[in-house]
Amino acid sequence: METRIEHLSPKNPDELNRFVQLERQLLHDKPYYVSDIDVDVAFRLSGASAFFHDALITLYICQTNGQPVGRCAAMVLPGGKTIVLPAAARLVLWQTRAPP
Repeated sequence: METRIEHLSPKNPDELNRFVQLERQLLHDKPYYVSDIDVDVAFRLSGASAFFHDALITLYICQTNGQPVGRCAAMVLPGGKTIVLPAAARLVLWQTRAPP
């Protein structure tokens, strides 16, 4: 079983969209999960929102045997500020499913 972590750039529109759409692939079988609107997630992760404009944002996808099994968005605010908003907190957590 090969597992690897792939780094994606939020400045690359194709990579950002791939990251955003992965949420539905990973959680499609969870009937009570309601995902955020893709445009809103992409807006925050691209650094276009006022809150995350100066943040350092990095995206990661975890793959096992070539299949995505998780994703993570790491956001570091300037000056070491730690502010967590309920809507943004979900973006920091790994979203995973069992490996194929």
